[in-house]
Amino acid sequence: HIEDIGPDNCVLVVTDNAANCKGAGARIEKKFPHITWVGCLAHCSDLMLKDIGGLSWVEPLLSAIRAGFKFIRSHSQPLALYRKHSSKELLMPGETRFGSLFLMLQRYLDVQQSLQALFADPDWAAWVEAQGSKKQAKAEKARRDLGRKSNTKLAKAIVAATEPIVNLLRMADSQVPCTGKVYHTVWSLKEMLLTSGLSFVDMLEVCIHPSSRMIPKGTRRAAVRYAPSALHSVRRPSCYTCSGGAHILRPDRFVAPASTAMAMRS
Repeated sequence: HIEDIGPDNCVLVVTDNAANCKGAGARIEKKFPHITWVGCLAHCSDLMLKDIGGLSWVEPLLSAIRAGFKFIRSHSQPLALYRKHSSKELLMPGETRFGSLFLMLQRYLDVQQSLQALFADPDWAAWVEAQGSKKQAKAEKARRDLGRKSNTKLAKAIVAATEPIVNLLRMADSQVPCTGKVYHTVWSLKEMLLTSGLSFVDMLEVCIHPSSRMIPKGTRRAAVRYAPSALHSVRRPSCYTCSGGAHILRPDRFVAPASTAMAMRS
């Protein structure tokens, strides 16, 4: 395609992050030095959210909230009762769009009062009482999971910690040109994550994962060309070192913040 449109008419190539695409990108940059290859930012952001969603202290909450939402949505009368107290729908995550898991958590926080009104509604109690023992048990579990204060507290910490990544994903999915802004945004993202509620161990797992390490590699070159002014505000944290083109957390230079997540575990 580059030959078809003419190399002089191409300045940037964006592909999937598969190994063969990365190899092709390296060959393109070698053959056409003025062309920059960048991996898909939306895909990388989605993989980072997938990694966080799989952490041992995050996954149980996501599963509990999803199950509770699913129970209400799959029964017409509970859903009608919920809609009596709220105009906001209960969002369900997509199978391969991991960012939607955290949008679901945000919606869970947004409809707290509506859920409390639902479970306090006499019609809810009457409906549960009319069901069989298995469905009653599921209804009680949904009520406990969606109404538990500790789940609300943990959800707030997770939403606060993942908000920068969700915003990055939104930027990548938008129709606004953002290639030149990616490098600055990624570094700002890493600084925000370092001061978030994620513990050091969890932070290390996410930041050195291949999905996050591949983001800055081609984006600095793009930033120099398309948004050089943004580079002046980039400040690399001292807890990072550069190794083979990938920026990796250095444990010996990391001072862990007061972690909300660790406090909740204890």
